[in-house]
Amino acid sequence: MPLLFLRKILTLLSGTVLAQIVSFFLIPIITRYYPMGEIGSAEVFIAAVLTLSIGINAGYEFTIMLPSSPKEAFHLTRTGILIGIFLSGLLFLPALMGYFAFPNTVRQWMPAEWLLLIPFCILAEGIMQVLRTFLNREGKYAEITTGKLLNVALKNGLSVLIGLVSGSGHGLILAFTAGQAGNLYFWVRSARESGFRFYAPPTPLVLALLKKYKDFLKFGTLSSWLGAFSKRIHYFFIPLLFVNASPILGVFVMAEKILMIPLFFSIAAADVFYQKVSEAGNRGTTRRITLNTFYFLLVASIIIYGLLCIPDSRFFSWLLGEEYGKAVVYIRAFSFYTAGLFIVTPLSYLVDVKRTLSTFFVLNLGILVGKIVFLAIGCRNGLEGEMIRWYAIGSGVLIVVQAIYLLRLGIKR
Repeated sequence: MPLLFLRKILTLLSGTVLAQIVSFFLIPIITRYYPMGEIGSAEVFIAAVLTLSIGINAGYEFTIMLPSSPKEAFHLTRTGILIGIFLSGLLFLPALMGYFAFPNTVRQWMPAEWLLLIPFCILAEGIMQVLRTFLNREGKYAEITTGKLLNVALKNGLSVLIGLVSGSGHGLILAFTAGQAGNLYFWVRSARESGFRFYAPPTPLVLALLKKYKDFLKFGTLSSWLGAFSKRIHYFFIPLLFVNASPILGVFVMAEKILMIPLFFSIAAADVFYQKVSEAGNRGTTRRITLNTFYFLLVASIIIYGLLCIPDSRFFSWLLGEEYGKAVVYIRAFSFYTAGLFIVTPLSYLVDVKRTLSTFFVLNLGILVGKIVFLAIGCRNGLEGEMIRWYAIGSGVLIVVQAIYLLRLGIKR
């Protein structure tokens, strides 16, 4: 792995690692202040926001890295934000209908009073997706890292402070939105310092850009949404398949938080990989970069997730609280899948560079269907252990298929 590549990753990681260390040590406090059911309920809200925000810019956030012209990249940034404003605005109608027409049904999933907040949170996520890609193109790695750090610090800090007063899931949702707001403010300021100014581009120019990158509109949005939905499918299906789903989701959430902490390293590698592979893609020389990145991530994932599987239930009972001891079962079961996700996350940008969005859409659709099938098989008898086993095996198989496809895409000349 070239030293320059590693140095850029470490720049992105410098603040994020500190934030994740703080987050890790705050988890035991949060689990003691908030009941499992409240954590599960709040996580459904957060999962809804993060899932629906994928594609809220119609996939045009991925186009910002591709043009050689800085002026075109600026206009693509503006176009992505405009699309996000329009699509998130459309979500207010179903949110209003859900709040007024089906309040009791909504409360089975999340606090109904927070339903109307979802479109705002989705818009914030959409704008952040666009600005992050813009800052990545500009090489503003320190600014990207600082924004993430601010997000994590506000979210976790407020979660603890509110937990001192009330153990309601409302506090977790409020802390999540505060983290978003802080991150968004900092990245907007950083983008302005890089010369970006937001205004609506002329309509003919917007239409020309939409036409030029229409494959992102046709397949990128749905593919990204399917990928995000498949990662969080359990948050929506477990409440349907288990009568007492909140405690199961509460333990699942804590196990997943621990498993996902190392992914910040992978996400940092993805930002650098995307910039490098975009430059190489214009010359058709992505093979070396892809192989170097793959081997680097493979070794890192084996070490990281191997170590995470060592602690037993007594450790997690001590760390998270007695009722979370069985989190070790989830962590060991899903460590292989998460290690695969660690590798796949950066390599996924090859799809945008190689413009194979239609094929990747079909692959993501197949992965989503496969996950639903494995989850349904595991839940058929209403046994938590059986659900974990089948869902973990299926997820592991599917992530290997995705990794093979991306690796072949990157090394193909």
